[in-house]
Amino acid sequence: MIKAQHNWFAEKIFRIYVFRMLKKHFASISIIGKFPELNVNFPTLLIPNHNTWWDGFFVYFLNKTVIRQTIY
Repeated sequence: MIKAQHNWFAEKIFRIYVFRMLKKHFASISIIGKFPELNVNFPTLLIPNHNTWWDGFFVYFLNKTVIRQTIY
């Protein structure tokens, strides 16, 4: 198996791209209710209930703004 390697430069460029695209196409993004506490000792699966190409952007945005864990 190939070990995942995070590239800080690619991450920075992708973050700028995702945040600009979301800002351009959506007036706001809100979390309704209390976000559940996550145990950082266990892996987390985020499964969107839609199947559009925006879902990956929303998961990335949610991770960067709320969850703040390394994702793969």
